[in-house]
Amino acid sequence: MREQPEKSAGGSSLRLALREMQADLASAKTHVLLAAAIIILSLSGPFGTYEALSPVGRLLYWAAMVLLTFGLANFAGTLTGIALSRRGIRRRSALVPVGLAAGLAAGLGVTLIEGVVFGLRPDPLRTLTNMFGYALVIGMTITVISFVFRRADTTRQEKEREMTVAQPDRPAAPAAAPTPALVRRLPLDKRGRIVSLTVRDHYVEVTTLKGKALLLMRLSDAIEEAGAVNGVQLHRSHWVAVDAIRAIHRVNGRLEVETLTDERLPVSRTHAARLRDAGLLP
Repeated sequence: MREQPEKSAGGSSLRLALREMQADLASAKTHVLLAAAIIILSLSGPFGTYEALSPVGRLLYWAAMVLLTFGLANFAGTLTGIALSRRGIRRRSALVPVGLAAGLAAGLGVTLIEGVVFGLRPDPLRTLTNMFGYALVIGMTITVISFVFRRADTTRQEKEREMTVAQPDRPAAPAAAPTPALVRRLPLDKRGRIVSLTVRDHYVEVTTLKGKALLLMRLSDAIEEAGAVNGVQLHRSHWVAVDAIRAIHRVNGRLEVETLTDERLPVSRTHAARLRDAGLLP
């Protein structure tokens, strides 16, 4: 199999945005915040919804409003942030344009739901302006919350790595090998013995004996965080743990590594020597 050139950055922006959005929606913090917002808004009934709608109607209205505006704002903000990061603009500096993009997207959601539920109100231009103003605030709020959550997760991971490196100046008692920093990044149900690492756009797909997970990082950083795991790079996009290799096959003159999880990983000609140096090839 010929090594494929890396996909262009622009071609993968949409997939990256969808993956980050999926990660946010899978977070328990996000679920709690969305549920709290829906309950508070349904009970308080702001913007005339308390008088205009029944309790069930308010619940449905605000559930649709919160979920749709959050989804649109999160997607538009994330997509804008990825585009700006590829131009060398850091996340902190991009907060304002990302917030504006999120606010405009949220405004479209607000306008859609308002039109479906209440129809065209008197003085539609003023109503539309007010709605976009509220939506802009919502979009900026969602952007800041997402930034804080992601930064908090990054800080927590960095502290975990520092705690792993820092050791007291005393003889160490015999103990089991420490869990690699890369494994501690994974969801709890995916933490296990590392099998392989594969590049997926700007992500690394980590395969363990318990499953797969995507991490937003470079392959070189993932290999470094694998720590003491003995592995070998097969390809510019693939790395495998030596003890996870089940067999090595030659298919049409090309080498493929079969792993314990039944995957077949290609070996490029430029990296075949590494398998030989590891004693895995004659």
